[in-house]
Amino acid sequence: PDSVVILNKRDPEPWLASMNSTLFRVFSWPSWPIIAKLDPKFAGVWYTHCTTTWDIFCSNDYGEKCKQKYLEHYDYVRRVTPKERLLEYEVKEGWEPLCKFLVKEIPGGDFPNVNDKDNFVKGHGMLWAYVMFNAAKNVAIGTASIGVGVAAWWLYRAR
Repeated sequence: PDSVVILNKRDPEPWLASMNSTLFRVFSWPSWPIIAKLDPKFAGVWYTHCTTTWDIFCSNDYGEKCKQKYLEHYDYVRRVTPKERLLEYEVKEGWEPLCKFLVKEIPGGDFPNVNDKDNFVKGHGMLWAYVMFNAAKNVAIGTASIGVGVAAWWLYRAR
């Protein structure tokens, strides 16, 4: 009840363009549903989380409906959060308003920017490679298990 809320203000047009060139782009890779089944502990959880989140948020419509839901979400946060506990913040404002609101000292150095489009897609490409490895490992283990079972059955029958 005493928590504060930081609402990261972004213009909906550039936000949607950013989402379409990052998260929605990565999420639309056609291999995800298959990999999710072959690697249920990691890729399956991530894929289920994404499909559920975006289905609830915007019915998997990554255009006008998504932008409208984005604006509705901002209105909802403003409506339910007491003004004294809400900071509407733009990242380009840097450390000062954020630290002032959180009653923290301003750290030295520049405000970080590590979540740009190219790094996001590259990082998720690395994630994709990791889950592909897990999926291949799971297929190999399953295939080997079946092979051992078939070999055992064949040896038993050959007696």
